[in-house]
Amino acid sequence: MQHGLSYHPSPDQLALAESLVKPISSLLPLSRLHKSPLESKETWTQFEELGIFAIHLPEDAGEPVSE
Repeated sequence: MQHGLSYHPSPDQLALAESLVKPISSLLPLSRLHKSPLESKETWTQFEELGIFAIHLPEDAGEPVSE
């Protein structure tokens, strides 16, 4: 058993978190979440535009998508 286990994010992880605070706070203010936990298609599209669904992938794994 490990005692005193703590997690210290790397500078890159901190930068990523800081870059997402404003956009996510804008999309999902607490007042809105308290009213309903359900999200619209528009919200999911905005998450996709932020790149949230590809965060776990290395940058070179993706390519621009043209519509």
